[in-house]
Amino acid sequence: MAQKHLYLDFDGVLHPNFVDKGQLFTHMPELTKALEGKPLRIVISSSWRFHENFAYLKSLFAPTIQDQVSGCTGPAHIGKWPRWHEIKKHAATYGVTDWIALDDAFMEFPPECEELILCDGRTGLQDSQIQQLVEWIKG
Repeated sequence: MAQKHLYLDFDGVLHPNFVDKGQLFTHMPELTKALEGKPLRIVISSSWRFHENFAYLKSLFAPTIQDQVSGCTGPAHIGKWPRWHEIKKHAATYGVTDWIALDDAFMEFPPECEELILCDGRTGLQDSQIQQLVEWIKG
């Protein structure tokens, strides 16, 4: 069975967009609870990867899931559906065939993208998206 991969955005997912520094990663506890002990890899697809190093990004995760954080997507894609293209390139490079993306930027993915669990950037990750994620993990 192929290893499941979660491509994770930060802004608009782990916290609402446009929050103060003290309000960053407010949804990390719920995500951690959903992912602890699950057989999947986390790949950071957030634009944070452009201005922070991987060791720092990995340190933002709870110790109980840090080992699941395996990397970041690569360089920015210029053009239509950039996040989707960045994920597809990473997936092709590393042989990833079973993946899902948690993101708030619907315009960065093709319409009706079945691999996208869309969050509302005004609130970030909510119970309904956690439930979709858990169902996907279960298969």
